[in-house]
Amino acid sequence: MTPAFDVVVLGYGPVGHVMAALMAQAGWRVGVFARQAGLYPLPRIGHLNHEVMRVLQAVGIAAAFEKDACVCRTYDWVNAAGQVLIHFDWDKPEITGWSPHYLFYQPDMDVLLAGEVERHSNVQVLRGWECRSAVEAGHTVTLECHAGSGEVRRLTTRFLIGADGANSFTRSAAGIAWTDLGFQADWLIVDYRPHDPDSDIPMPEAGQICDPARPTSLFRRIGHKHCRWEFMLLPGEMREEMERPERIWALLSPWVKPEDGILVRQAVYTFRSGLASTWRCGSMLLVGDAAHLMPPFLGQGMGSGFRDALNLAWKLDLVLRTDAADTLLDTYEEERKPHVAAIIEQAVALGRVVCVSGPAEAALRDAALLSGDVPPPPPFPTVSGRLFAQHDELAGTLAPQSVVRVGTAEGMFDDVMGRGWKILTFDAVLARRLQGTTESRQNR
Repeated sequence: MTPAFDVVVLGYGPVGHVMAALMAQAGWRVGVFARQAGLYPLPRIGHLNHEVMRVLQAVGIAAAFEKDACVCRTYDWVNAAGQVLIHFDWDKPEITGWSPHYLFYQPDMDVLLAGEVERHSNVQVLRGWECRSAVEAGHTVTLECHAGSGEVRRLTTRFLIGADGANSFTRSAAGIAWTDLGFQADWLIVDYRPHDPDSDIPMPEAGQICDPARPTSLFRRIGHKHCRWEFMLLPGEMREEMERPERIWALLSPWVKPEDGILVRQAVYTFRSGLASTWRCGSMLLVGDAAHLMPPFLGQGMGSGFRDALNLAWKLDLVLRTDAADTLLDTYEEERKPHVAAIIEQAVALGRVVCVSGPAEAALRDAALLSGDVPPPPPFPTVSGRLFAQHDELAGTLAPQSVVRVGTAEGMFDDVMGRGWKILTFDAVLARRLQGTTESRQNR
């Protein structure tokens, strides 16, 4: 029996959006099940980098997204005295063709992503549905999904993609274990909208105040109309007390007053780190927070999930087209897991710098960082695996992108040349030979 869907995506956050959009663009029948009846109306993520912008370009929303986002050029970590402990220079050009870093208001991005997914006639998005059973047999996964109204649907899919977050149903259904990597800290997240979006709030573009009296993250703009502060809870502080408006305004008093704007969101989150033991169990695969968790100090949680989706989508496409054996899917975890594990390690290391609440420990940290004896953060990890050349220094690094012209078409490389694999060469003879081989295969 032919499955009802080629791919079902559980979860409709940003990573689920990207996964569904990429598979829909490839022409497959995609089902999306979301527990929420609508898009989540409040921001959670607020940062992405140039590499993730290239993913949004592949999805088709980068230009529209950029209009609502702010370019972030510096990220400084300072101690209680205002001395710079760590400086990130984000004002250098990147080879992807996009600015290095952006700060944005997540609901704006979610609307764009959902619009791209839902414009495809080969996609069904079912909101307000919860999957309660997933059983694989004969390379087909049978799902049982329940609506709030009591309606139950049973359906089949060739592949089930779990983009369903840290408490992933897919991960549980597949019997995949979870490894806690040991980092845990409670932080209060406050999103604020000034009455005057052009008001000059006395704070940096982005930064960390490594003050043991109250470690704090702050972002002058996430998008064009909102600001964000993040405050670490100290020993003995309770969630309920920290989320009270009067407590929040007291924390914000160095920068803004109640008459200056409104609180959009205040919530205590527990920052954690962890990895799923495996990311694939037959026809069930994990992406995003279902596969990995990291604290936000490197700003790479959502970006790592987008990389998962991009890596997995082209491999699923080849397998579904029977151009590749499904063993190709084993390279997904092989390539992505070590990469994201290295990112988690860097994020945790940065988290341990800022999450210090003891004055004596903070003084030792400050002295070490100010001495210049502590090396700078390591370079961003590259990707490895069986599909990469083992002794080539460019293998696993990002391919460049700039504005190109081909005939009368001019634009960003990915847009002009299209998606998928490309071979670039200065050898005209080789190019003609390769083109002839391609045309020969297409005419068979």
